[in-house]
Amino acid sequence: MLSSRPWGELSDRRGRRVVLLSGLVGFAIAYFMMSALLVYAMYYSLSVWLVFAGLLLTRGAVGACYAAIPSAGQALVADHVIPEKRAAAIASLGAANGVGLVVGPAVAAMLAQHSLELPLYVIAVLPVFAIGIMWKILPGKGPTPPQHLNPLKYQRYQITQTHGHRICCHVLRLYRADHGRFLCD
Repeated sequence: MLSSRPWGELSDRRGRRVVLLSGLVGFAIAYFMMSALLVYAMYYSLSVWLVFAGLLLTRGAVGACYAAIPSAGQALVADHVIPEKRAAAIASLGAANGVGLVVGPAVAAMLAQHSLELPLYVIAVLPVFAIGIMWKILPGKGPTPPQHLNPLKYQRYQITQTHGHRICCHVLRLYRADHGRFLCD
């Protein structure tokens, strides 16, 4: 949650593909580190505080890197999906996340029947597959803004292209009020 805004701003500057892939790489590294720590702690006697500190750090890194995925993913959908189908596309991202929250622990429980380490190995490998898939399917660049508009005015330009201009402006006013940037005034 805390790193979503910086990732979103970075995706506006550097591009959706770069941020999504960077977030996935960080996510994969952090999950690998967390899994390695847990597997090591299962076999070797480590201090509880050391394991706790390691989990705190690795889980924090997982969360910080994961924040890139929904923020840049939703922005990617907004860039490439027509306004009439955009809400359904963004809702499907939320639905996919919900399915993962339900199915993931069930699959981990089934894998844990074979060994306690197996779910940790799978958790460490799955993001690597996601990186490979995203590397192949993500578009290189999104639509470029009109050259005569600066980025803040382009964001306003995009909002005016949708039907809910006033609602979007009020939401953006509330969202950006803490930074003193009012895009629709």
